[in-house]
Amino acid sequence: METELRRGGDGGPRSDWRAGLAAAGRVVLAGLVAGAMLLILAQVLSRLGVRVGTWSLRGEGALFVPVFGLPALLLTGWLALALRLWTPHNKRRRATALGLAVGGLVLPVALMAGCTGGTAAVRTWVAPTERFGHTATRLPDGTVLVAGGEVPDGPLMVAESIVASAEVFDPATGRRRRTGGLGTPRSRHTATLLPSGKVLVVGGGYGAYTTAASPRAELYDPATGKWAATGAPSGQYPGGRTALLPNGKVLLVGIGLGATAEVYDPANGTWAPTAGMTQVRVVGTATRLADGSVLVIGRRAPEGLAAGTRSPRDPRLYEASPAAEVYDPVAGTWSGTADPPTGRTGHTATLLPNGKVLVVGGWTPQSGSLAGADLYDPATGMWSATGAMVSVRIGHTATLLASGRVLVAGGDSVVAGVPGGRRLDSAEEYDPAMGTWSPAGLLRRTRSGHSATLLADGRVLVTGGRRGAGAISWAELYDPAARTWSITGRGRLNQMQSEKCKMQNEEACGFRLGFGLWGG
Repeated sequence: METELRRGGDGGPRSDWRAGLAAAGRVVLAGLVAGAMLLILAQVLSRLGVRVGTWSLRGEGALFVPVFGLPALLLTGWLALALRLWTPHNKRRRATALGLAVGGLVLPVALMAGCTGGTAAVRTWVAPTERFGHTATRLPDGTVLVAGGEVPDGPLMVAESIVASAEVFDPATGRRRRTGGLGTPRSRHTATLLPSGKVLVVGGGYGAYTTAASPRAELYDPATGKWAATGAPSGQYPGGRTALLPNGKVLLVGIGLGATAEVYDPANGTWAPTAGMTQVRVVGTATRLADGSVLVIGRRAPEGLAAGTRSPRDPRLYEASPAAEVYDPVAGTWSGTADPPTGRTGHTATLLPNGKVLVVGGWTPQSGSLAGADLYDPATGMWSATGAMVSVRIGHTATLLASGRVLVAGGDSVVAGVPGGRRLDSAEEYDPAMGTWSPAGLLRRTRSGHSATLLADGRVLVTGGRRGAGAISWAELYDPAARTWSITGRGRLNQMQSEKCKMQNEEACGFRLGFGLWGG
């Protein structure tokens, strides 16, 4: 008997442990294989856009399989081992089978919990910090609300998923915290800070792989950190633009879906139609002027394109001639003004302290990304050329600094007729007095589709954006006095990794530490 025990013969303690560990290992291995198969299945179904009501098997949900599945795998294996060891020898096979059976019930539930669920619910509970196509709004207390946007979908990052999550960045501490998620996932929407301190979000795409506009509007209350539905506009505005009027109401104009316009009244939470635009059919930007009127820059409707068939993705929309109009909020009417000298898409329009509007960058089918800039003078209703940027760019941001200069950062350099493009990390400052541009340092990461927000202390917070095949999680701060950029909102480990990526010039910097965090 002693020899048998030392050798770990059949029925001995060592044999029991080996058999138990083998059973546990088989459970874990089977679970990992099942998890890998579910990851692949989630990717396929995610690409196909398969949905059942509001539920879907999402690729991004599969990223959370380790969170739900791994504890279940370990518990199942150890349950099988414990039952085998702590039961009489003649009942051990039955106990092992019972442990595997219980694990067989728990494991699929745990795995599916990681893969299946409403997109909005998943993104609200596990708020991603990497995103693009989002909005960033400075709140009255100086913090910045970041909401919605898109994230790479699944481990292969072959598509995007529109999200509902939101977070608040505190520039005083360099930290961010989760806050209530949007009621409807949306991307490329608008966010307007109201005089009450609440934030109105409207328009944008919603759901997965669709350009349809969200049919509802929402209000964010910083005091409670929650969103509430408010009146919905009568039309759809997948790429609409908004402008806060002097009376506290909000003007909403559409893109590619006609000349309609509506006005939101925060006092009663309702929308009311106002006069439609006379020329512009594809809105690029809407900028409130010093006198309270709103300058809309866009394009006319292409000839031969029926109003009911216009789509923001129709290439004919970007070949139409440029146009501009001015909205008078007192009279509720539109009036024509001089046409912009250059037809642009993806440009920015910034109101300068002298009352003029700086229009810069963008894209045309003939030229690709643009470096040129134009100035609009509301006093004369005329346009004039000003200094061109050093770099051509589209998908950039333009931020009016406290000094009156304009910071332009990031974007894409796209050559007409050439697929793809080069993402930029450069930044430039425009001097309105001289009409010239000067370098403003280099971003720590190349970015496009990001946001830039002027903080109370004069610095600029840049969040999110695309880089390579993924999205960027950490934020950067620009110091106008030193013209330098620094990483914020991430731990020291991620800063070190960012420096390594920067030195190696890696376009897609691979997998980061932590579950469910992919890309930049």
